[in-house]
Amino acid sequence: MDNIFYNQPDEALRLLSVNQVRNLLKISHSKATRLIVSGEIKHLVIEGKIKVPKINVWNYIRTSQNNSEEIYSDSNVKQHLLSIMKGDD
Repeated sequence: MDNIFYNQPDEALRLLSVNQVRNLLKISHSKATRLIVSGEIKHLVIEGKIKVPKINVWNYIRTSQNNSEEIYSDSNVKQHLLSIMKGDD
């Protein structure tokens, strides 16, 4: 299993808001909320607010790719997202 956060363990645990997840995945707020509430993207509730460890967004992307589910049709968008997740951006 590859771990893009191997050299940045703190970054893997960085907590994201629903809006940050939405921006990262380039999806609507309602779609991000559905993915989180359905459990497809694992989350925490801290003081009544949904927080998502960044590694859980990466795990969602990897799981989606492994299931041959196409998240984005544009390969440039996929490359950009992967570079953001790796911290190359």
